[in-house]
Amino acid sequence: MAELLVTLSAWLVIASVLFPLIMQAVNHSLQVRQEFFANKILYESLIDAKKKAVDPATETIVAHQTVYEIFQNGNGETANMEVCIKYEDLLQQSYEKCETF
Repeated sequence: MAELLVTLSAWLVIASVLFPLIMQAVNHSLQVRQEFFANKILYESLIDAKKKAVDPATETIVAHQTVYEIFQNGNGETANMEVCIKYEDLLQQSYEKCETF
């Protein structure tokens, strides 16, 4: 019976240490994936606009259960126009990345 309690407490200690680490690793992996797709969508939008010689359009894209919103940020000057992408992660934390067009 004593060995059973020692084994059970050892498993409990191991689980209480490893479970948060695993959850943090999974959450970080999802954040990196979302950031990768946000960058990809933003740069593809900028490249398409540059090829067509037009200003980047405001659009909303849904990919991998995440809503990515592309919009123009700034005072409307074409020389220093900033194009941004905004999205939220699973924890409803908002992220925004901007590039000059």
